[in-house]
Amino acid sequence: MSAAPVADWMRRPVHTVAATTPVAEAVALLQQRRIRHLPVLDGDRVIGVVTDRDLLGVAPDVPVSTRMSRPVQVVSPRTGIDRAARLLFDRRIGCLPVVDDGKLVGILTQTDAVAALVQVLRLQVGGPRAEVIVAWTPDAMVRAQRAIRPLGAEVARLVAATNDPLDPKLTPARVRLEVDTRDLGLVVDALRQAGLHVVTSVEDESRGP
Repeated sequence: MSAAPVADWMRRPVHTVAATTPVAEAVALLQQRRIRHLPVLDGDRVIGVVTDRDLLGVAPDVPVSTRMSRPVQVVSPRTGIDRAARLLFDRRIGCLPVVDDGKLVGILTQTDAVAALVQVLRLQVGGPRAEVIVAWTPDAMVRAQRAIRPLGAEVARLVAATNDPLDPKLTPARVRLEVDTRDLGLVVDALRQAGLHVVTSVEDESRGP
C-alpha cells in the first residue's frame, strides 16, 4: 500500500511574508498565530523560509530576506508522507512548503510528519502498551520519534503522540506518548538521553494481544 499523500497532513491556509516584510511584523505574525515557520514569497513563488529562531535578537526594521533560509526544499501535495518525513529528518529542516503548479498550497512541519507516521506506520511489536508523559517543548514529538526509532521495531514502536491540553488557544504542558514496547526502561532512558523530561511512565498490563 502506498503512503498517504502530504495533502492529507499539510496545514492550510499558510501564513506567509514578503521578502521586504520587516522582522517586527514577521515576529508579531508568528506570535499571533502560534506558529514557528513563515514561507517568504516573491509574488506566488516561495523564495525562502524564516523561523522564530532566525529572528531572535534581530533589529525590528530589518527585512526578513536577510534572515531567511534558502534555497528552499519543497514538496508536492501528492508526495508520499513517508518521503516528505525522510526529507525533513535527513536534511534537518523544520518544515516543507507544499507547492502545486508553482503556487504555495500548504506547509508540512516536523510535528505534522511525526503525527502522520505514528498513525500511518502503526505497528504492534508484541509487548505491552505503555504510556509515557513528557514535558512539552515545541519539538517534543520530533525528539521522541528520533529517540525511539533507533531502538528498532522489535523493541519499541511509537504509535501515538498527543499534546495535552489539545486546545489550540493554550500552550500544551505535556505530551502523551503511546508506545508498544518490550522494554519500557529502554524507552524512558532513550527519551531522557534525547533531552526530554519524563514526567510519568506506566505499562498497561490489562491490554489484550
